[in-house]
Amino acid sequence: YVLSDVANALSRVDPATGEVEWTVELDREFLWRASPIAAGGRIWAQNHHGTLYGFAPADGKEVARLELGREDDDGICASVAAAHGRLFVRTNRELIC
Repeated sequence: YVLSDVANALSRVDPATGEVEWTVELDREFLWRASPIAAGGRIWAQNHHGTLYGFAPADGKEVARLELGREDDDGICASVAAAHGRLFVRTNRELIC
């Protein structure tokens, strides 16, 4: 899974062939710089504003969206972490589990 801040897109790429299997366009309001992760049957990505998105791995369909940032929380660059069946998300103000 490849996240492109330039194209504002998340893509699934076959590692053996390099073929792009699907691409979904992401919200362009805020930057995307954190790496996506796979956990709990979803692909998770967070934008600079602290909005956490969950995507279906098979087709990239958005299946979850959580607004975790605050109005002044621009510049969140942290990737989501997964451990012990939980997601850990850092904003500029707090660590959320």
